[in-house]
Amino acid sequence: MNAPMILPWLASKWDVSQERTLALWQQACAEARSAVGPEPSSAYWSHAKSRWIDLLDQEVIARYPATETPWIMIHLNLLRLAATVRFWFNARGARFA
Repeated sequence: MNAPMILPWLASKWDVSQERTLALWQQACAEARSAVGPEPSSAYWSHAKSRWIDLLDQEVIARYPATETPWIMIHLNLLRLAATVRFWFNARGARFA
């Protein structure tokens, strides 16, 4: 089975080695074969591609310690809160100035 042409690009984009990306592709194809059927069809390739992206996601997420994620989410929520408050004050105009 040939690897997809975008494999090197995805490997560099997600900072995963090409060997690991190829192994994840083969795992995704095996899962698609068991879920959809042995003969390649559009459903087979679509399932394999979506499962491959999911496996790459899991590979990248597994690198970061669990303690960093809540701090990142808190930081992003604070930024979102500041933007919401700024928008609210701008929408209300000079009544609160």
